[in-house]
Amino acid sequence: MLLTETESKVLRYLRNPFEMFREKYSPINDLSNEDIVSLYNKMDEVIEDEGNTRRSLGNYDEMYVLELSSVKNFLLKEITKRGLNTLMNKKLDK
Repeated sequence: MLLTETESKVLRYLRNPFEMFREKYSPINDLSNEDIVSLYNKMDEVIEDEGNTRRSLGNYDEMYVLELSSVKNFLLKEITKRGLNTLMNKKLDK
């Protein structure tokens, strides 16, 4: 799964609480409505990929799940704040 540069920047920003206090401008503001819904819908894959990478390196600590779940929850709050639907960009499986 590929993330855009902006999506990667948003994830780094949301995963590191010190970034949120240090930077005056949030990269979340750079995401369009479609982009934020798209990133939200990719979060399960991001969590799975992170786990696969960590386990392949012999790291079985699953703290990343809590961290990334909190990012996903933040994105959902932002989607709700913007009055969007999480299924906006999701392709229907046939």
